[in-house]
Amino acid sequence: MARKRRPGLIRPIVRLGAAAALGYATRTKIHDADERARSIVAGRRTELFDRTLPVLTDLGSMYAAGGAAAALFIGGKRRLARDVIGASAVAWAIAQGAKRLFGRPRPYEADEVELLVRRPAGESYPSGHPAVAAALVEVIAPQVRSFVRPPLERLPRFVGFSRVYVGAHYPSDVAGGLLIGRAVGELWRRFSP
Repeated sequence: MARKRRPGLIRPIVRLGAAAALGYATRTKIHDADERARSIVAGRRTELFDRTLPVLTDLGSMYAAGGAAAALFIGGKRRLARDVIGASAVAWAIAQGAKRLFGRPRPYEADEVELLVRRPAGESYPSGHPAVAAALVEVIAPQVRSFVRPPLERLPRFVGFSRVYVGAHYPSDVAGGLLIGRAVGELWRRFSP
């Protein structure tokens, strides 16, 4: 299977800049619109989603990244396993650092929002789960068969939707996490030995 070209530097730098600008905007400018969008997602509640999304939201956790890396390692893809866990950990660390920088309260702290998962640690912006999922997918996608890519590339958006649905994040938190994860994955692919 032919390997794709290494990503350039411009896109990931722009993505990180956009994530920083969005983080700044969440503090004042877009909060009301963000809350309306979150309410629309929460208003679409179903029994099936209430049972499944609290579990499936963890597809963006470091546990899922560790599981994917372990499966790849056992399957003989040691370098890809290292890249998956490395890029995921860097995306998670950047998201955690940005949470401290922006200090945005979570939806259930700011408004009357039902939380369907246990209380997450840290602040709201950016969401770490989509960041981890996006970094993982960005590293894995060039290494899989073309018919697997489309569903795989939808995973970070699904995780992002689930984070809003379960009451842990606002939509802009998810967007920030996706930007960070994609940027980290692209930079990892560019500079990974």
